[in-house]
Amino acid sequence: MAATAVLISTDPALGECLRKAVTHLGILHLDLHASVDEALSATDDRLAIVFFHYAAGQELQLAKLLQFKQTHPAHPAVVAITDDFHPAQASSLLKQGVADCLTWPLDVPRLAMLTDFLIWRSHCSPTPNTATAKPTSTRPPRVEPLVRWPNDVAQRMELLAAQDSTVLVVGETGTGRTQAARELHTRSPRSDEPLVVVECSSLSPTLLGSEQHGHLMGSSPGVEHHMANRLQAAGAGTLLLEDIDLLPLKLQEYLLGTIEQRFIQFHDSSRLVPLRSRIIATSHRGLESKRRIGQFRNDLFYHLNAVKLNLPSLTEHRELIAPAVEQCIAQACARNGRPLPQVDQLAMRAIVAYGWPSNLRELRNVVERAVALSNNGTILLENLPAVVAKSLSLPRTARKKRVGTNLESSRQNAEMLAISQALAKNGNNRSKTAAELGISRVTLYKKLHKYGFIQLPDGTG
Repeated sequence: MAATAVLISTDPALGECLRKAVTHLGILHLDLHASVDEALSATDDRLAIVFFHYAAGQELQLAKLLQFKQTHPAHPAVVAITDDFHPAQASSLLKQGVADCLTWPLDVPRLAMLTDFLIWRSHCSPTPNTATAKPTSTRPPRVEPLVRWPNDVAQRMELLAAQDSTVLVVGETGTGRTQAARELHTRSPRSDEPLVVVECSSLSPTLLGSEQHGHLMGSSPGVEHHMANRLQAAGAGTLLLEDIDLLPLKLQEYLLGTIEQRFIQFHDSSRLVPLRSRIIATSHRGLESKRRIGQFRNDLFYHLNAVKLNLPSLTEHRELIAPAVEQCIAQACARNGRPLPQVDQLAMRAIVAYGWPSNLRELRNVVERAVALSNNGTILLENLPAVVAKSLSLPRTARKKRVGTNLESSRQNAEMLAISQALAKNGNNRSKTAAELGISRVTLYKKLHKYGFIQLPDGTG
């Protein structure tokens, strides 16, 4: 029996598009509802996905959906669909518990891949046992690293971790900004002190101004509990300001004054509390453009930008993809008690060639799905989502023929992994990499082209 999904939206065009897309997949029945309350009253135990057409001002409805997700027997995934893509908003939604964010008009291949993965996960995930569930820890969860950082990034992180200067961590969606910020804290002399996270995208101007200066502006019940005076809570630890590019202009003055003066001022008294915590901020790569158009203060930008940690996307360092795949496979197999499969040569080449718009986060989901679908100890091209498999520019006959034996495929995957690790170790310096591998630069370039790391000019061997 097919799983069910619901779409909460008042847009008939979105409903028709989504219905056609999931009907084509043949694995999902879709019901349409105009409101959250209407949808929640009509669900059944086969519910796998809730698509929510989300807009600003619907925070309470989203919170109700996420609470419903926790109590529903099937533990359905919540997918947000927005009319425009805003990296900071998407990051905030993901941190609140949304499974993924899509943009209308829909990218149908990505929708198909996501739906396939979420339905597979709903079938594999055991129903939570609330009777034996352990109390939720108040400490931030440990972030399991996907793959080691490029050599130059790792060296800079080691250098910055030992310092007390404010750091701006910059990278695209899914590159691991929060993970990098947490590693800066855990490697620092402040690692035994608290790490307090402030999600700038989820705070109103009144609340954030109150947080920075310890003064509660307004009389809404529960505000003091919600805010908890984060700066004071950080003590001598680290204050992590996530998605600082979403900070409104009016509030940037609060933050700049706090950083420069190094104290927290309480408006209801003359008491001044020294600011002892270190500040780390994360941002999408659009912070510079916001400064140019006047949406981010020059003085705060230059203060933050003085010490910056840039995180590369997977397409900037394709040599890291193969090691990341190996590590994701190991993590997925350890969680599910499965033996480690090999990766077929064509499958690995497709993974390396794909664009990975959501970077490491998307890679982890794709690999976990491929591990679950693999048979006979090998991940094949057909175990990958169609959008990834299509990135491999090979004739269909070559795919059916399965180039090389299992032994040859294993040898080439080992060679690809060795080249990837050598490039990462040598900071992508190809001369040093070739020397370490004992091959010429020309041979290295040909192998980089063979495995999809680079594109050679037309007519080059």
